[in-house]
Amino acid sequence: MKLKLLKTFAWFLFGFCLGIGIMRKMKPEPILTPLAEVTPTATPTPTPEMNWSEAIRAIFPEESAGMMIRICLLEHKGTYGQYAIRNEDNGSYSYGWCQINSVHRPPNMSDFEWQAYLENPMNHAIEVLNVYRSQGFEAWIASYSAVRSGK
Repeated sequence: MKLKLLKTFAWFLFGFCLGIGIMRKMKPEPILTPLAEVTPTATPTPTPEMNWSEAIRAIFPEESAGMMIRICLLEHKGTYGQYAIRNEDNGSYSYGWCQINSVHRPPNMSDFEWQAYLENPMNHAIEVLNVYRSQGFEAWIASYSAVRSGK
């Protein structure tokens, strides 16, 4: 009985050591691929006549600006403009052309100050870019999916 137990343990130990040796030789594939660096174009000086889409085009990478503008058009439904407010199920709200959620509001700003800040097209575009850098187009997943599918 002891001999059988000893043989079983020896085979287990052999298999364990063999597995460790094999695993050390293998290079695991990364689970996540790193996000591509977003390189914005130079930020122009805001002008009073600059609208939100011009601001998006001014600071977004050229290959992403058009997609972001189409997403924003779907987000605010093309009717509410810069003052569009949508109350979310979680108690937050989304505001403006591109529906920036209030969870992105700096803690030192009131809701009123945050909304006034976002009404400036360049400020709005900067906040959209910040959200895009952290979450990609998936931050606006429903509109992004609709744009991609052509609906």
